Amino acid sequence: MAKKIAVVISGAVSLGSYEAGVMYEVINALAYHNSKAPDEASQFKIDVIVGTSAGAMTAAVLANQLLFAPQGLSQKETNALYQVWVKRTRIEDLLKDGPGDAPDKSILSSATIRALGAEFLPDPSPTPVTPHIAADSNIQLGMAMANLNGIDYGIKTLSKHDFTYTHFEDQLIRNIDGQNPTGANWEEIRKTAIASGAFPFAFAVSAILREKADYDPVNLETPFSADDTATFTYCDGGMFDNEPLGMAKGLVDGIDNHNNEDNRFYFFVCPHSRKGDSTPLAKYNADSATMGITGLRIVNAIMANAAFQDWVDSEQVNQDIKLLDLRAAQLAALVAGGLDLVPSAALVQELVDKFIPDKTEQAATIELLGKQYAVECASIAKSGMQNQETIFLQQILILQKAADLMEKDLMYVIDITANETEELGGSGFHSFVGFCSETIREHDFQVGRAKALAFIANNTIGLDKSYTPADGTPPPTKPVPGISVAPRDVRQQFYDRLTQRVGIVIKESSAPWYLKLLGGTIASVIVDALGVKKALDL
Repeated sequence: MAKKIAVVISGAVSLGSYEAGVMYEVINALAYHNSKAPDEASQFKIDVIVGTSAGAMTAAVLANQLLFAPQGLSQKETNALYQVWVKRTRIEDLLKDGPGDAPDKSILSSATIRALGAEFLPDPSPTPVTPHIAADSNIQLGMAMANLNGIDYGIKTLSKHDFTYTHFEDQLIRNIDGQNPTGANWEEIRKTAIASGAFPFAFAVSAILREKADYDPVNLETPFSADDTATFTYCDGGMFDNEPLGMAKGLVDGIDNHNNEDNRFYFFVCPHSRKGDSTPLAKYNADSATMGITGLRIVNAIMANAAFQDWVDSEQVNQDIKLLDLRAAQLAALVAGGLDLVPSAALVQELVDKFIPDKTEQAATIELLGKQYAVECASIAKSGMQNQETIFLQQILILQKAADLMEKDLMYVIDITANETEELGGSGFHSFVGFCSETIREHDFQVGRAKALAFIANNTIGLDKSYTPADGTPPPTKPVPGISVAPRDVRQQFYDRLTQRVGIVIKESSAPWYLKLLGGTIASVIVDALGVKKALDL
C-alpha cells in the first residue's frame, strides 16, 4: 500500500495564490516520485484534502482536478489553481456587481466568485478517467464553514434541567470516488467552497441545504424537515477553524483505523508562519485599555484561537503518545532485564476485561498493539523471558485506556509556510491587497513554488530529492512588490467602494437620524481609521 498524504489548506484570502504555488510543485513532485518508484509501497498518494476559507476553494478544485481532469495540473498556464488565484480573481471584477449582488449584502461581488466556482468546479464527465498519479482513487474532501444559524444540542443536567448549547462551527465532508464521477453532488460542493471563503462583509453569506445525516444525532435538537434536510446560512470557515488539522485527522482515522501512522503524513499549507499573538504588558494593560483598543484585542484573540486550536490539540496528543511510548520502552527494558510479569497476569486480565469486555475486540486490539510495539516485543522475546509479550501488551492497553489514547496516533505534520509580512506582496489589509494586482499574485505564487521546492530538496520522508520543476527555478522572490504596482485608479475604486458600503451600513443601522445624514463622512472616518488608505497607498 502506498504512503498516504492528507493535505490541509488554511484560510488565505488573496494569498490563495501562494497556496496554489505550493500545491503546483507538490503535485508535480509527487508525480515525478511516483513515476520512478519501484513499487506501490514506495509511492505517495493524496487521499484527504481539507480546507477552510480560500483553502476550501483550493481543496475542492484540487480534488476535482486530481480525479477528473489530471492533465491540466502539470503546466502552469493550464493549472486550474493558477488560473483561479493568479489570473482570474481580480479586484476589477470583484468591484462589478453581478446577478444576485446587492449593495447592502456585501462589499465585493459574490457573483464573480460564483462564476469562478462554476468554471473551475464543473460537474465531471460521467465517464471515469485515470486519476492523477499523485492521487488515490478516492479522496475525502472536507471544508470548514461558519453556520450563522447554528446547530442546537441538548444536555440533561443531574438536576434534570434541560441545557441547550449551539454549535456554530460546521463542515461538509464528502467522499469523491474517482471511478464514480456522478457520485458526488458538485453543486453542493461549489456552494460550500464559496460559502467557506465568504469573508465577513466582503462577500455575501450563502444558503446551503444540509442533510441531517451530516450531524451527530446524539442530543441533536435543531429541527429538520420530513425529508431530513434543513437550510442554513453560512460564511467564512476561518472564523472558527482557520487551520483544520482536526478535520483532517478525523478523516484519516476513518481511513487508517489507527494502523498506519508511520506511513501517514499531513502536508499543512499556509501563507502565515506560526508566530505567537501575545502582546507585552507595556503595550496593552489595564491603564491603556480603552474600549477601542480592547475591542481590537478581543477580535485578535478570537481569530488567533481559531488559527491555533487544532495545532494545540494535535501537539498535546503527540506529547501524550510520546510519553506512552517512553513508558512502554521502559517496561520492556525491565522485562528484558528479568522482571517477571506472569504473577500479575490475573489482575491485568481482569482490568482488560473491564476496559474491553468483548474478547474478539480484545484480541484485535492486542494484535494491533503488537504491531505498534514490535520492537519492544522483540527485545522481550530475545531476552529469553517466557510468556511475557501478551501480558506486556495488555499492560500497554491499560495505560492507553487510562490516558484516553486508544484511538489517537502521532501526527507527522509537514508545514509549508511563509513569513507573509516579509515575503508575500498580498498580505496587506487582511490579505486583500493581492486582489489589486496580478503582479503581486504572480509573485506570491512563485514564493509558494519556492517554499515547496525547498521542502522537497530537504525532505526526510523519502520523496525523491532529484525533482526539478518543468518551469525552471522560480524567479527571485525579492524584492517583494508593493501595492504601488497596482494602478492608482484601481486602488481608489477599491477604497471608494469600501467607503460607500460602510456608509450604507450606517444609514440602515439604528443610529440617530443626524448620524445617518453624515453617513458618508462617518464612513470615510471609519475606513481611514482601519488603515485602508495606508494599506492601499492612497
